[in-house]
Amino acid sequence: AYQLYGTAGFQYDTNVVLAPSNDVIKQAAGISRQSDGRFTLNAGGTYALWRRKQTQLSVGYDFFQSLHFRLTEFNLQDHGPNVQLVSAYGPFQFGLLGRYDYYMLGTNNFLQEGSALPWITVVGDRDRMEVFYRMRRRDFIQRSFWVRDAFNHSTGVRQFFYLDSPDHYVCLGYRFDREDPINARPSLNADQFAYDGHEVNGGVGWTFPAAVTAEATYAYRHENYAR
Repeated sequence: AYQLYGTAGFQYDTNVVLAPSNDVIKQAAGISRQSDGRFTLNAGGTYALWRRKQTQLSVGYDFFQSLHFRLTEFNLQDHGPNVQLVSAYGPFQFGLLGRYDYYMLGTNNFLQEGSALPWITVVGDRDRMEVFYRMRRRDFIQRSFWVRDAFNHSTGVRQFFYLDSPDHYVCLGYRFDREDPINARPSLNADQFAYDGHEVNGGVGWTFPAAVTAEATYAYRHENYAR
Protein backbone atom coordinates (compact mmCIF):
# COMPACT_ATOMS: atom_id res chain seq x y z
CA ALA A 1 0.00 0.00 0.00
CA TYR A 2 2.94 2.37 0.35
CA GLN A 3 6.32 3.07 -1.20
CA LEU A 4 9.32 5.10 -0.04
CA TYR A 5 12.13 6.14 -2.36
CA GLY A 6 15.12 8.40 -2.75
CA THR A 7 17.65 9.37 -5.41
CA ALA A 8 20.91 11.32 -5.45
CA GLY A 9 22.57 12.85 -8.48
CA PHE A 10 25.36 15.04 -9.79
CA GLN A 11 25.07 17.51 -12.68
CA TYR A 12 27.72 19.60 -14.45
CA ASP A 13 27.35 22.44 -16.96
CA THR A 14 30.40 23.78 -18.81
CA ASN A 15 28.77 27.08 -19.83
CA VAL A 16 25.97 28.35 -17.61
CA VAL A 17 23.95 31.06 -19.40
CA LEU A 18 20.44 32.44 -19.38
CA ALA A 19 18.19 32.04 -22.40
CA PRO A 20 17.37 33.77 -24.60
CA SER A 21 20.79 35.28 -25.23
CA ASN A 22 21.09 38.72 -23.66
CA ASP A 23 24.54 40.01 -22.72
CA VAL A 24 23.14 42.56 -20.28
CA ILE A 25 21.21 39.91 -18.35
CA LYS A 26 24.19 37.56 -18.34
CA GLN A 27 26.60 40.18 -17.04
CA ALA A 28 24.14 41.38 -14.39
CA ALA A 29 23.68 37.83 -13.15
CA GLY A 30 27.44 37.25 -13.23
CA ILE A 31 27.13 33.75 -14.67
CA SER A 32 28.06 34.14 -18.32
CA ARG A 33 30.55 31.57 -19.63
CA GLN A 34 31.11 29.95 -16.25
CA SER A 35 31.05 26.27 -15.39
CA ASP A 36 29.24 24.92 -12.36
CA GLY A 37 28.20 21.64 -10.81
CA ARG A 38 25.57 20.67 -8.30
CA PHE A 39 24.46 17.74 -6.19
CA THR A 40 20.76 16.88 -6.21
CA LEU A 41 18.72 14.99 -3.63
CA ASN A 42 15.16 13.73 -4.06
CA ALA A 43 13.11 11.78 -1.51
CA GLY A 44 9.45 10.95 -1.20
CA GLY A 45 6.73 8.39 -0.87
CA THR A 46 3.31 7.29 -2.08
CA TYR A 47 0.33 5.71 -0.37
CA ALA A 48 -2.55 3.88 -2.07
CA LEU A 49 -5.83 5.37 -0.85
CA TRP A 50 -7.99 3.04 -2.94
CA ARG A 51 -7.15 -0.18 -4.78
CA ARG A 52 -8.98 -2.63 -6.99
CA LYS A 53 -7.68 -5.48 -9.09
CA GLN A 54 -6.65 -3.27 -12.02
CA THR A 55 -7.03 0.27 -10.67
CA GLN A 56 -5.31 2.28 -7.96
CA LEU A 57 -5.65 5.81 -6.60
CA SER A 58 -2.60 7.05 -4.69
CA VAL A 59 -1.31 10.21 -3.06
CA GLY A 60 2.32 11.16 -2.67
CA TYR A 61 4.84 13.74 -1.62
CA ASP A 62 8.25 14.66 -3.09
CA PHE A 63 11.10 16.67 -1.62
CA PHE A 64 13.95 18.00 -3.79
CA GLN A 65 17.10 19.93 -2.91
CA SER A 66 19.97 21.08 -5.13
CA LEU A 67 23.34 22.34 -3.86
CA HIS A 68 25.58 24.26 -6.29
CA PHE A 69 29.36 24.43 -6.07
CA ARG A 70 29.74 28.04 -7.28
CA LEU A 71 26.34 29.58 -7.95
CA THR A 72 24.96 28.93 -4.48
CA GLU A 73 22.32 31.64 -4.93
CA PHE A 74 20.62 29.15 -7.28
CA ASN A 75 20.24 26.39 -4.66
CA LEU A 76 16.68 25.18 -5.13
CA GLN A 77 14.24 23.37 -2.83
CA ASP A 78 10.92 21.88 -3.92
CA HIS A 79 7.93 20.48 -2.01
CA GLY A 80 5.57 18.51 -4.26
CA PRO A 81 2.33 16.83 -3.15
CA ASN A 82 0.66 14.79 -5.89
CA VAL A 83 -2.20 12.42 -6.68
CA GLN A 84 -2.30 9.74 -9.38
CA LEU A 85 -4.93 7.38 -10.80
CA VAL A 86 -3.55 4.28 -12.56
CA SER A 87 -5.40 1.50 -14.38
CA ALA A 88 -4.53 -1.44 -16.60
CA TYR A 89 -6.38 -3.28 -19.35
CA GLY A 90 -4.62 -6.07 -21.21
CA PRO A 91 -1.31 -4.74 -22.59
CA PHE A 92 -2.34 -1.14 -21.86
CA GLN A 93 -1.59 0.85 -18.72
CA PHE A 94 -3.17 4.28 -18.20
CA GLY A 95 -2.46 7.02 -15.73
CA LEU A 96 -3.37 10.58 -14.80
CA LEU A 97 -1.01 12.47 -12.52
CA GLY A 98 -1.85 15.78 -10.86
CA ARG A 99 0.87 17.67 -9.03
CA TYR A 100 1.53 20.91 -7.16
CA ASP A 101 5.07 22.20 -6.56
CA TYR A 102 6.25 24.96 -4.24
CA TYR A 103 9.85 26.08 -4.74
CA MET A 104 12.25 28.05 -2.59
CA LEU A 105 15.37 29.70 -4.01
CA GLY A 106 17.85 29.73 -1.17
CA THR A 107 15.65 30.79 1.76
CA ASN A 108 13.22 32.87 -0.33
CA ASN A 109 9.79 31.86 -1.61
CA PHE A 110 10.28 31.57 -5.35
CA LEU A 111 7.76 29.69 -7.50
CA GLN A 112 4.58 27.66 -7.43
CA GLU A 113 3.29 25.55 -10.27
CA GLY A 114 0.55 23.05 -11.04
CA SER A 115 0.67 20.33 -13.65
CA ALA A 116 -1.50 17.57 -15.13
CA LEU A 117 0.04 14.60 -16.91
CA PRO A 118 -2.00 11.87 -18.62
CA TRP A 119 0.06 8.93 -19.90
CA ILE A 120 -0.29 5.52 -21.50
CA THR A 121 2.08 2.56 -21.69
CA VAL A 122 1.77 -0.32 -24.17
CA VAL A 123 3.56 -3.43 -22.91
CA GLY A 124 4.76 -6.21 -25.21
CA ASP A 125 6.68 -9.41 -24.64
CA ARG A 126 10.01 -7.88 -25.60
CA ASP A 127 9.36 -4.15 -25.52
CA ARG A 128 7.16 -1.35 -24.24
CA MET A 129 6.19 2.11 -25.42
CA GLU A 130 5.40 5.11 -23.20
CA VAL A 131 3.46 8.16 -24.45
CA PHE A 132 2.61 11.24 -22.38
CA TYR A 133 1.26 14.78 -22.48
CA ARG A 134 1.91 17.35 -19.76
CA MET A 135 0.37 20.77 -19.14
CA ARG A 136 2.14 22.96 -16.58
CA ARG A 137 1.26 26.43 -15.25
CA ARG A 138 4.06 28.38 -13.58
CA ASP A 139 3.43 31.29 -11.21
CA PHE A 140 6.54 33.06 -9.91
CA ILE A 141 6.17 34.55 -6.45
CA GLN A 142 9.11 36.94 -6.69
CA ARG A 143 8.16 40.06 -8.64
CA SER A 144 11.43 40.15 -10.59
CA PHE A 145 10.55 36.80 -12.20
CA TRP A 146 6.96 37.57 -13.22
CA VAL A 147 8.19 37.79 -16.80
CA ARG A 148 8.55 33.98 -16.69
CA ASP A 149 4.94 33.20 -15.71
CA ALA A 150 3.86 30.79 -18.43
CA PHE A 151 2.03 27.74 -19.62
CA ASN A 152 4.22 24.90 -20.85
CA HIS A 153 2.84 22.11 -23.03
CA SER A 154 4.93 19.00 -23.56
CA THR A 155 4.38 15.67 -25.29
CA GLY A 156 6.73 12.78 -25.89
CA VAL A 157 7.25 9.10 -26.58
CA ARG A 158 9.86 6.57 -25.45
CA GLN A 159 10.35 3.07 -26.87
CA PHE A 160 12.04 0.44 -24.69
CA PHE A 161 13.62 -2.71 -26.16
CA TYR A 162 14.30 -5.52 -23.69
CA LEU A 163 17.66 -7.27 -24.00
CA ASP A 164 16.69 -10.43 -22.12
CA SER A 165 14.06 -9.18 -19.64
CA PRO A 166 12.32 -5.89 -18.69
CA ASP A 167 15.14 -5.37 -16.17
CA HIS A 168 17.72 -4.95 -18.96
CA TYR A 169 16.88 -2.59 -21.80
CA VAL A 170 17.85 0.09 -24.28
CA CYS A 171 15.50 2.98 -25.07
CA LEU A 172 15.00 5.76 -27.62
CA GLY A 173 12.73 8.77 -27.27
CA TYR A 174 11.54 12.13 -28.56
CA ARG A 175 9.96 15.05 -26.70
CA PHE A 176 8.43 18.34 -27.89
CA ASP A 177 7.51 21.23 -25.64
CA ARG A 178 6.27 24.81 -26.03
CA GLU A 179 6.60 27.69 -23.60
CA ASP A 180 3.79 30.29 -23.76
CA PRO A 181 4.32 33.32 -21.47
CA ILE A 182 1.06 34.72 -20.11
CA ASN A 183 2.16 38.20 -18.97
CA ALA A 184 1.27 40.43 -21.91
CA ARG A 185 2.55 43.72 -20.45
CA PRO A 186 4.97 45.14 -23.09
CA SER A 187 7.28 46.52 -20.42
CA LEU A 188 8.19 42.99 -19.37
CA ASN A 189 9.00 41.68 -22.87
CA ALA A 190 7.73 38.27 -21.77
CA ASP A 191 7.53 36.99 -25.35
CA GLN A 192 11.34 36.84 -25.48
CA PHE A 193 11.04 33.65 -23.40
CA ALA A 194 8.57 31.92 -25.75
CA TYR A 195 10.12 28.90 -27.45
CA ASP A 196 9.55 25.57 -29.17
CA GLY A 197 11.79 22.80 -27.89
CA HIS A 198 12.79 19.49 -29.48
CA GLU A 199 14.68 16.72 -27.73
CA VAL A 200 15.91 13.30 -28.82
CA ASN A 201 17.27 10.92 -26.20
CA GLY A 202 18.49 7.39 -25.72
CA GLY A 203 19.87 5.20 -23.02
CA VAL A 204 20.50 1.82 -21.47
CA GLY A 205 19.25 0.47 -18.14
CA TRP A 206 20.28 -2.49 -16.01
CA THR A 207 18.82 -3.86 -12.77
CA PHE A 208 21.23 -5.58 -10.40
CA PRO A 209 20.53 -7.81 -7.38
CA ALA A 210 18.69 -6.18 -4.44
CA ALA A 211 16.65 -4.15 -6.96
CA VAL A 212 19.48 -1.67 -7.60
CA THR A 213 18.91 -0.07 -11.00
CA ALA A 214 21.43 1.92 -13.04
CA GLU A 215 20.55 3.94 -16.14
CA ALA A 216 22.81 5.89 -18.48
CA THR A 217 21.12 8.28 -20.91
CA TYR A 218 22.07 10.95 -23.42
CA ALA A 219 19.80 13.72 -24.67
CA TYR A 220 20.22 16.35 -27.37
CA ARG A 221 17.91 19.34 -26.99
CA HIS A 222 17.29 22.34 -29.25
CA GLU A 223 15.18 25.35 -28.23
CA ASN A 224 14.01 27.81 -30.89
CA TYR A 225 13.24 31.29 -29.51
CA ALA A 226 11.14 33.44 -31.82
CA ARG A 227 13.06 36.56 -30.74
